[in-house]
Amino acid sequence: MRVIKYFGTRINLIILVVILSILALIAGLMIGYGVLGDGHAKDVLKPSLWSDVIGKLK
Repeated sequence: MRVIKYFGTRINLIILVVILSILALIAGLMIGYGVLGDGHAKDVLKPSLWSDVIGKLK
């Protein structure tokens, strides 16, 4: 029973770290594009922006 609780705690911790990392990435992209760049912060979430960026990289 103790082992199951240990692994459950570890899995919850890993999930929390992944979620916080994704949120930090999104916040960083929004700050970078909205504050430092020329666009609106919410535009970074639009798929059309990312297709343009990928198109320019090819």
